[in-house]
Amino acid sequence: KGWGSFQGAFRFVGSVNTEMPIRHGEVSDRVEYMQEYLSFKGYKVAADRYFGDDTLKALKQYQKAQGLEADGIAGPLTLKAMEAR
Repeated sequence: KGWGSFQGAFRFVGSVNTEMPIRHGEVSDRVEYMQEYLSFKGYKVAADRYFGDDTLKALKQYQKAQGLEADGIAGPLTLKAMEAR
């Protein structure tokens, strides 16, 4: 996938679901988009749609790097940060 199509897909998912956190254990397209984003940003995570331990670790690292609370939950602030970049 090209960056443009990915960016548009994540923007759509994020804008629709920014109040609905993505949590450890979830299996969904939203998880896959988040994993692709994290991977694009250089974090080691496979885009397998499952929010497992590797995704949790990568998300916490991303949150810390962005000055967000590193709680491992992709809530409204984290999703908005991802949408903006």
